[in-house]
Amino acid sequence: MLNTAYEARDFAKKVNDRARQGRHAYEGVMQEVQDLRRAGEITDNFSFRTLYEYLVPDGYEALRAMEHRRKMGSGVVMEAGGDAVMTTNFSNIIGQIAYADVLNNFEQPEFIGGNLVTQIPATTGQRELVPGVTMIGDQADQVGENEEYPTVGIGEQFIILPEVFKHGFILNITEETIFEDKTGLVMQNFNKAAESMAITEEKERLSTALGITNTYARNGGPQQNTYGNTHTQGDFDNLIASNPLVDKTSLSVAKNAFADIIDPDTGEPIVLGTKYQIVVPDPLEWTLGDILGAKEYRSQPTRGASATQMISGNPINMGGRTYEPLSNQYVSSVGGSDTSWFMGAFMKAFVERVIYPTQVQVQDKTGPLSFDRDVISRVKVRRRTRSAAKEPRYVQKHTA
Repeated sequence: MLNTAYEARDFAKKVNDRARQGRHAYEGVMQEVQDLRRAGEITDNFSFRTLYEYLVPDGYEALRAMEHRRKMGSGVVMEAGGDAVMTTNFSNIIGQIAYADVLNNFEQPEFIGGNLVTQIPATTGQRELVPGVTMIGDQADQVGENEEYPTVGIGEQFIILPEVFKHGFILNITEETIFEDKTGLVMQNFNKAAESMAITEEKERLSTALGITNTYARNGGPQQNTYGNTHTQGDFDNLIASNPLVDKTSLSVAKNAFADIIDPDTGEPIVLGTKYQIVVPDPLEWTLGDILGAKEYRSQPTRGASATQMISGNPINMGGRTYEPLSNQYVSSVGGSDTSWFMGAFMKAFVERVIYPTQVQVQDKTGPLSFDRDVISRVKVRRRTRSAAKEPRYVQKHTA
């Protein structure tokens, strides 16, 4: 698909037909390009020059004119009235291919950061105050006759989320790129830039979730460590020392430690839900797999060799809870440890403020750089997001 001149020619006819059918049909064929690129059916063997020739009206003549201008000496190059080259279809196709590559880089299966934050819309890039909710604990059980119902409202508790930064880059497809057909090189460089941007996002999320970047600030107090034995503006301990990940006992220590943490709004123990997430560095991935995957546990009291051996099922699989193991190489490199591990409900603890998610925008030859720099088409990749700690009571860090 689009990898040969014949395929490009046939697809150009399809694009023009869909454009005449209306916006919905045109968007459908653009989505088809994106899907085919993501599936690997459009490879880097496609040609900018061939696409330009078939997708741009009179593209063949435009390329010949381009060649003529490159060969001619001094003089004034003029464009006849009404001969402006319309590159919209070409730019849109390149945009879809670029967006597919961006998605492939950002949605790599080994990335785990997206599972650790809950995305929330942000209306401003500046710091944002998020008020707490005055809850009523267990006081909603009974309402007497002719008595008022308890009121749930905005409380005096609040946190401050940090400002949101912008990231991105621009790919310029120039006259030289098309004429000299540097498609493979350009797309390789584009993918390197997209991969770098995706890795940056992954490391930012992990840096927040692992407590390397500390953003937690409550009730107007200063920013403090995400993980610690004490916290101001509502004390709690979510840093458990001397608890290496060895066996089910390690998880039991973590589970019991959560029982001592109180929700500051309700005065009740925090509720993590039915799914516990466990984040471990790469060297501990198999250890965690052995703990969670064990079918049974065997123990024998130390009263002598003749004591009865006790065999039981894995208690981790009992009680209706599930445990989600999460690991990759960045946990060690970002967290700075091969032995520390983390457990909790990360998506309750951390948020990601989103002004706009990862986007791809295209600009055709009508843009201002067409004349200045011989730019035929431009592709811009950008995102404006920032992860932050909202309620670190829902997570723990365990050190060896």
